[in-house]
Amino acid sequence: MAKSPRKSSADTPELRRGLRIERVFSQEGVHPFDTVTWERRTAAIYNSKGEAVFEQKDVEFPSTWSQLATNVVASKYFYGDLAAGNGDPREGKREYSLKQLIHRVTRTIADWGKAQGYFATPEDAERFYDELTWLCLHQYGAFNSPVWFNVGLYHQYGVRDTGGKTIYGWDFEKQRVVPVDPYERPQASACFIISVEDSIDDIWQLMAESARLFKFGSGVGADWSKLRSTKEKLSGGGRPSGPVSFMRVQDATGATIKSGGKTRRAAIMQTLKVWHPDIMEFVTAKAKEEKKAWALIEQGYDGSFNGEAYSSVAFQNVNQSVRVTDEFMEAVLARRKFPLKAVTTGEVIEEIDAYELLYKVAEGTWICGDPGLQYEDTIQRWHTCKNSGPINSSNPCVTGDTLVATEDGLRRIDSLVGETPRVVGLDGRLHRTTRVIETGVKPVYRLRTRCGYEVKLTADHPVWTENRGDVPAAELTRNDIVRLVPPRFGREHLDPEVAEYIGLMVGDGCISHEVATLMLDRREKAVAEKVAHVVNQFDRKTHLGGVRVAERPTGVAVATGARAVQEVLKRFAMLDEGSSAKRFTEEVFRLDRQSVAALLRGLFTADGTVANYGRKSQYISLESTSRELLKQVQLLLLGFGIKSKLYENRRLTDRALLPDGRGGIKEYRVQPLYSLRISRSSRVRFEREIGFLPESPKAAALRALNATVSAYEDPLVDQVVSLELLGEEPVYDLTEPVTDHFVANGIAVHNCSEYMFLDNSACNLASLNLRKFQREDGSFDVERFRAAVRIFITAMEILVDNAGYPSEKIAQNSHDYRPLGLGFANLGAMLMAMGLPYDSDEGRAVAGAITAIMHAEAYARSAEIAAIERIGPFPGFEKNREPMLEVMRLHQAAVEDIHPSCPAYLKEAARESMARMVALGERYGYRNAQATVLAPTGCLVGDSLIATDRGLVRLQTLGNPEGPQWQDVSFRVFTDEGQKLATRFYVNGIEATRKIRTRAGYTIQGTLQHRIKVVDPDTGQWVWKRFSDIRPGDIVPLAMNTIIGQPRTVTLPPLGELHWNADRNVRVPRTVTPELAELVGYFMGDGSLHAKGLRFCVDARDQDVVAHLQRLIYRLFGLQAYTEQRQGYVEVGVHSVPLVLWWEACGFAKRLPSDAHQGKGYQPYIPDALLYTNDPAVYRAFLRGLFEADGTVIAGVPALSTASESLAQEVRTLLLALGYPTQTKVEEDRRSARGRKFLQVLRLKNRGYNARFLQEIGFIGVRKRQAVAEATTRSSAKRDRIYLEPALVEELVPAGSPHRDAVMLSVRRYGAIPRQRVEQLYEETGDERLVQYMSYFYDVVEANEDGGEQLTYDLSVPENVTYTANGFISHNTISFMMDCDTTGIEPDIALVKYKLLAGKGDGMFKIVNNTVPIALRRLGYSEGQIKDILAYIEENDTIEGAPHLKEEHLPVFDCAFKPYKGQRFIHYMGHIKMMAACQPFISGAISKTVNMPEHVTVEEIMDAYIQGWKLGLKALAIYRENSKRSQPLSTRKEDKKGETSGDGMATGEPKVIEKVVEKIVYKPVRKRLPDERPSITHKFSVAGHEGYLHIGLYPDTGMPGEIFITMAKQGSTISGLMDAFATAISIALQYGVPLEDLCNKFSHMRFEPAGFTNNPQIPIAKSIMDYIFRYLSLKFLGRPQEEKQENPRDGVAAEVKRSGPARDERQLELTFDPQPTGQVTPLVGQTIETFLQTQQKSAAAVPEAAAVPTVSFQNQEDAPACSNCGSITVRSGACYVCPNCGSSSGCG
Repeated sequence: MAKSPRKSSADTPELRRGLRIERVFSQEGVHPFDTVTWERRTAAIYNSKGEAVFEQKDVEFPSTWSQLATNVVASKYFYGDLAAGNGDPREGKREYSLKQLIHRVTRTIADWGKAQGYFATPEDAERFYDELTWLCLHQYGAFNSPVWFNVGLYHQYGVRDTGGKTIYGWDFEKQRVVPVDPYERPQASACFIISVEDSIDDIWQLMAESARLFKFGSGVGADWSKLRSTKEKLSGGGRPSGPVSFMRVQDATGATIKSGGKTRRAAIMQTLKVWHPDIMEFVTAKAKEEKKAWALIEQGYDGSFNGEAYSSVAFQNVNQSVRVTDEFMEAVLARRKFPLKAVTTGEVIEEIDAYELLYKVAEGTWICGDPGLQYEDTIQRWHTCKNSGPINSSNPCVTGDTLVATEDGLRRIDSLVGETPRVVGLDGRLHRTTRVIETGVKPVYRLRTRCGYEVKLTADHPVWTENRGDVPAAELTRNDIVRLVPPRFGREHLDPEVAEYIGLMVGDGCISHEVATLMLDRREKAVAEKVAHVVNQFDRKTHLGGVRVAERPTGVAVATGARAVQEVLKRFAMLDEGSSAKRFTEEVFRLDRQSVAALLRGLFTADGTVANYGRKSQYISLESTSRELLKQVQLLLLGFGIKSKLYENRRLTDRALLPDGRGGIKEYRVQPLYSLRISRSSRVRFEREIGFLPESPKAAALRALNATVSAYEDPLVDQVVSLELLGEEPVYDLTEPVTDHFVANGIAVHNCSEYMFLDNSACNLASLNLRKFQREDGSFDVERFRAAVRIFITAMEILVDNAGYPSEKIAQNSHDYRPLGLGFANLGAMLMAMGLPYDSDEGRAVAGAITAIMHAEAYARSAEIAAIERIGPFPGFEKNREPMLEVMRLHQAAVEDIHPSCPAYLKEAARESMARMVALGERYGYRNAQATVLAPTGCLVGDSLIATDRGLVRLQTLGNPEGPQWQDVSFRVFTDEGQKLATRFYVNGIEATRKIRTRAGYTIQGTLQHRIKVVDPDTGQWVWKRFSDIRPGDIVPLAMNTIIGQPRTVTLPPLGELHWNADRNVRVPRTVTPELAELVGYFMGDGSLHAKGLRFCVDARDQDVVAHLQRLIYRLFGLQAYTEQRQGYVEVGVHSVPLVLWWEACGFAKRLPSDAHQGKGYQPYIPDALLYTNDPAVYRAFLRGLFEADGTVIAGVPALSTASESLAQEVRTLLLALGYPTQTKVEEDRRSARGRKFLQVLRLKNRGYNARFLQEIGFIGVRKRQAVAEATTRSSAKRDRIYLEPALVEELVPAGSPHRDAVMLSVRRYGAIPRQRVEQLYEETGDERLVQYMSYFYDVVEANEDGGEQLTYDLSVPENVTYTANGFISHNTISFMMDCDTTGIEPDIALVKYKLLAGKGDGMFKIVNNTVPIALRRLGYSEGQIKDILAYIEENDTIEGAPHLKEEHLPVFDCAFKPYKGQRFIHYMGHIKMMAACQPFISGAISKTVNMPEHVTVEEIMDAYIQGWKLGLKALAIYRENSKRSQPLSTRKEDKKGETSGDGMATGEPKVIEKVVEKIVYKPVRKRLPDERPSITHKFSVAGHEGYLHIGLYPDTGMPGEIFITMAKQGSTISGLMDAFATAISIALQYGVPLEDLCNKFSHMRFEPAGFTNNPQIPIAKSIMDYIFRYLSLKFLGRPQEEKQENPRDGVAAEVKRSGPARDERQLELTFDPQPTGQVTPLVGQTIETFLQTQQKSAAAVPEAAAVPTVSFQNQEDAPACSNCGSITVRSGACYVCPNCGSSSGCG
């Protein structure tokens, strides 16, 4: 459960003084920079050729920051000239440390805030600085690029403008916008909206402002709709150029001025409204330019991202979007014409087919990704400042008596004014309204349907129709079908029998002269009896004998004058105004479902009938002279989903002969009679939901009818019949923001409210990393997220008035409205880690709730800032108070529409934050018109033993487990680099853990993020690995001899003064000594504590041990120990109550396994008092006593048996700290008489340690000591091997060394060298490097198990972030920055990505998404299963078909792109629905491109745009995969056969070099072939010149490692050249040059001899080199090396022309195998014509695009590598976005 938000200072008058900042992340007195360990490294970016395009050496970053983040920050954000060198920018140097960058920004912002009164005290300002710095440093959040580019350069370094640049900013003294220095007032906004008027001066002003913004790294958006079209006239008589021509100029400006002075493309958004006369030219403009690029590419121009083809055409630096209205989208659905209007006059110039225009939009998107759509009415609907611009809106309304379907039943709309009830929307669900208002007195009409449903409304009020969507009432026709939506029932309950009685009275009763009388037909006497019983329950005082059924001439009657009865009747019905005025009161609409059903049951029993006239005339009818009553009943029935039809007056005359009540007949004037009929499927539903009273014969009649006559389905729709003018009435309306509809008298109608948006505004952006706020159990840390939102939104607000802007208008509007854009990253990764599919209701619910929390907290903090007396709300707030508060309520109401699958704590947190946001805003206003857009630590469990200078002590004892989260400490710890100072103790709390266990039994337990060092078996280097990533088979180094520092004196408590006890001779030691430790050790092994004293059990064979214990007890305590002979053992004990109490006080007693434990089974352990001595003598003495008590000797090796797993772990670690590695086996205890038990059998690793063990530890008794084998033979040190780096082995054991053969044999077998051999090498060489390796014992991980939830802790060791825990080399606590798997609202691109391997040709890294194993664990898979699944993904590039994976879990791993070998990906509607889930909680739009698969049609893109509009998005951009490289089907004549051109995919499978680890350094390493290796010999002939190709293969891969070419005689010139060439190629292959690169380079070289070959797969060779490398390509790369697809006939004809007919009568057959087997087809004699026919058939059978893909998702060919990290980028509109680091080629 999320905690309730803390009471904010905004809730007290104290806030008027300024913000109070609480510490949530930082710690008082500790600079955030001191919470991480810093290291120096080189930041470098390489191109695909391995050339450094950027390199800065000796930069300073936290050790936990990835190299990728280092490269990005150093290259993009560090200020200063690279050539000036590292140093202080105030001295002309370049920034080199992340400290400089973060401090430059955060210090400047904090100082601004302090100076301008944002904070209550200077201390609050400093806390704000610490919190903001901490969040940026630890990657919890980040600002947009312009902030890092520009902020603080003047304030921290004194940089000033020298070029006369003119920008504008707010002057705090003059209180107006003035020109400012661009460094003193840095540009901090990433997004600008600029207006452009219809004048040449304004257009060029736009160009200048755009250029200035590009220069400082920002993006620009402009709406060009104010420019006159080419179809209008100029005042001078000519025609305007139109907006599209000027858009080209803006695009060219962006191409000329790179964004931020970098190589990134400028980011431009161009929009045009859909009514503009030039809309068709705009829609098709970019697609036409795309086709021009295709033509250039076909002529040989470079078609890559920055190539000549695309650089030569327009609109490559822009995204384009059409701004469409609801009216236009409705016209599309209705296939209607849509008017285009003149800009100046508004007159209709022409009408176009709306469907055709949207089709052209979709076609443009299909071709090049543009234009997209912006939904004008939706943008206006959610806009907060509608009063700051013109409003073009009507106010459609309904009359006050309209019954609205609410959560409390049907209510009159005029009774809802001032409330914000939840109402039923178009989807039948409840949605919160934001206002209900009276809109004046207007002409109204009655809309009537065929079945009699009615609503009174204004002529312009839209009504939802099933055939045309929303249609204004005045435009409805008889062909329109309206939707009937069942209303909800109320909450009030009425006794069913009472409700039935009321219904009966409404049907056949009345109230006259204070008597309520019910008249029924004689056949209904049973019903009357029941009624009498009900009446009698009310009141027996009035009728002492009770009410009885009275017989009347015309039936039976029940009458009562009881006041209680009449009060109930009058509350729910009007019965005293005559039959034609009978009706229910409004109280009926507040009744719950059961009560309404009973009410209607009584009514239909009284006045209803069951009709069965045959010929489809079967129905239930209710007749009444009260039309109003039947209208009410009709609506009540609709609540049950029962449709009914109202028939008007059924009488033929208004006169009738009726009984006069005296037995005669009399003519009476009768009222019109109305009938309500229920037929078809509603008749069946009526019986099920309501029915008749069972006592009535009508119930049996209905049952029989439904049993014998079937019913057609009767949908809840109805046909429009009439629209009748009624006159003027007061009218009302409401705003329902989700579906924009409500239910009025059962009919779905549209609601009101439209808004405008502001031009000339700017927005600065920041983003939070959602994964940082995800706990180990997958839940979301709401409180820390809220705190981070508050800090960042404060910083962004401070930036607004301290920044510079390109124009006075933008500066003024930024000051007046102060829009901000806080967003988040890593949503896709977070959902996967939670085990939730991105495309699921659950995933969307979580995303919506988190977005709502972020949005609400941002606005709540904005309101708190507005409350500050010196600051106040934004200047434009008062003008827009009502519309803004209304939009805030829209956001609040939308929380209730989050899907029910949302975790309750998240939804409740969203409600709490929204309520606080609205309450604060209503009280103080808001400081910002816009706030949001969408553009964990590792720890160990407490009992881990840490090697410190205080001793080998438990982690939890190094600090206060119940104290603050961060605690200052000061002691030294053992690390792999020697002793280092630990400075802080960290309390992490309860988290899920993993338990790592090795083959020898060593264990360590900690959180999933915690890291330990493992040995890379290939390089011998030690690398960090997270617990979640540790796998069985990993090699871990375990530190030995870790005792550091000096022995410490541990003082023990004094003996208690027990005067009541007669034991006065006992004494106790005051400090821990080896003797005491030995006795404690024996006690933990075979001792016990009882009420009177201590006792020890000794084997009867060890009398020397008995005597030794007696002496120990006397020397320590002054007591004589007694002995008693038992069966098989001797009991040695001492009686002393004070000693028992002292023993417990010292912590020497065994522990209770649980609080409720009774009897035996107490847990032994190593007492803290002993561990804190840090004295090896004490440690050894304890072990001596323990081994004597519970030890034995197995096969000559000392061993210890214990049932306590925890004690075994502690003893293993203690022995390791003393230099003794051990081996542990778990065996069943066959001696146990209390069920099945297991023993931990711990023994020294081998006999090699026996001698030292006997010398330093040993046993107390002679018997066991003599059993230890002291001989040190070669086998005595088995299974104890050391892993050395290969380079060191080659250096110390060169060829010729006597150790060479033995060492290399061991390395080949085990990857390691026996410890004895390494010790010999050290004795011979004295190389100190070996000491480091010999100081560790190397073990293999056997299991990574679930450790459950445990209390966890950690240390901070700033100097090298390392300490040893249980012998493992453990990483300390440091968090990460925004190294995200996914950006913004995106899912991941793919589970497997590829990254170009710089300098390695076309080789690539394969990167597996690191969220996959987390998700698998969340879904309950075991570590073994996870290992198998990950291996499958690495091998197959997809998770589909992976072993163990359940079918229902596949959606969790769906990604944006379809894997090549898989079928699953996120459908484009999944992206759109996710956007729709978050859009209600975002002030601005969502920056996201929806990628659609290449095979989609234009119609499907159209549908996506329509669905985006229906779901309430503000904008939608779509990119069809590979559209930049795919040509339309109509571009070539040969395409008529259905062939398509290739998609541009590369044809070779990527050469995966190795799996990525955190840091990789490449060195040229030659991989030699073994002495014995397989080979292939191939005989070939080129133009009659025969030769042999010998290819040596690597046994493990089957790929070539050497080649030999034999031609002509030995010693000839050509033979020597071939030998030299083959040797060069062989060396290149062995040094890792990809075979594909060599084949690409040497294939198709032309020189003699050239001609026909004897290989049908390579019929013609241009040279011997050409033949050899094309053969290698076919054989080993699985594809032919073709220079260009060309007609085979042309090739053969050219060859014949050049060299004449073939000299061999054996002619050629050429076949093309799309999947070559690598085997050479034997030569088959054929004619030239046969060869040509065969080739043409083969070419026709194989598509051009039949290529082997190179990546796990189908990417576009022209996608460049990321300039920051080298990853393959993906198309996003006109830009490319890196899925790895998030950088963009365009937008900031």
